[in-house]
Amino acid sequence: MDQKTFVQLGQGRTRYIYEGDTSNSESPLIVCIHGIGSASYSFQMLSEALIKSGSVRILRLDLYGRGHSDAVSDPHTGELFVDQVQELLEKLNLQNDKITLIGHSMGGCISALFTHKYPDKVERLILLTPAGLPWNLPTGSSLLKIPYLGRWVFGMLSSFVAPEKTVAENFFDLEYSKDNIATLLKNRGETEQSKWTDALVNSVNNFPLTTSVEQITEISRQERPTLIIWAEYDITTPSDICFPQWVKLFKSNPKAEFVVVKDTRHNLHCEEVELSNQLITSWVHGRDFKSMDLHKLRNTKSANVTLTARDEIIKKFWLDNKVQYSAYMI
Repeated sequence: MDQKTFVQLGQGRTRYIYEGDTSNSESPLIVCIHGIGSASYSFQMLSEALIKSGSVRILRLDLYGRGHSDAVSDPHTGELFVDQVQELLEKLNLQNDKITLIGHSMGGCISALFTHKYPDKVERLILLTPAGLPWNLPTGSSLLKIPYLGRWVFGMLSSFVAPEKTVAENFFDLEYSKDNIATLLKNRGETEQSKWTDALVNSVNNFPLTTSVEQITEISRQERPTLIIWAEYDITTPSDICFPQWVKLFKSNPKAEFVVVKDTRHNLHCEEVELSNQLITSWVHGRDFKSMDLHKLRNTKSANVTLTARDEIIKKFWLDNKVQYSAYMI
């Protein structure tokens, strides 16, 4: 059950959810770290699937400034969030447990940075469209770095752009995903707009969204089971720019695996829910997902979605590199 549980950490109060087979310390511990604009609720459906799939413990948290955790005015650096995760583990007496990290977007980069700092703690790594390697942030992002003006401009834009549009941009098939989008919007509505805006601006200005090459390169050389999943039409961490960089770094690692989920955008685990759940739960339990007919779980109607100009560029990329990447496509 999703219960609001809080603990006081060094930089503020943190809301977390600890669920599953929590009475059994031998059960695998999975820590889920969400992205820049969401909170722990984005992993609710995956958490439920993992708990049903076998004996596991799931720990989700709201990063500072998101969900029900306290807002923090200090710079939202990678170190801030890595320390938040580590302090939470210590508070719950889980600091000595080996963990599987699941990180989405900025949470993927936080997972990589945590692994870099605490390599002996992280047994396995699942990265969903992770940030961290170089790409050009959206036009206008540089405005956010102008003191006061950036916060004011972004706040004004946020007041004119409906949350529905902001969330929907991270889904490929809006009709197919409408129920899941509504669920995300309901949960996001629990965070004050000004708090969410401040957190987003702070993270864009201070978090190494595109400059964590050194740390990610180092963990790519560690033979740790790692699953990297991308959305075919991701334009947030652009699939045509970011995915090849992660493959280049991790391909020589014998324990790294890659998946590209067709016809999805950035929130792929909230869009193709059943496919994502089956893929991740199978991998967590050591089953060979490549022998499974996961493609049969896909929404086949997404092939009829009208592509944008940016989508056409991405489509051409995948077609031009079909030989190199087709084995990863689901």
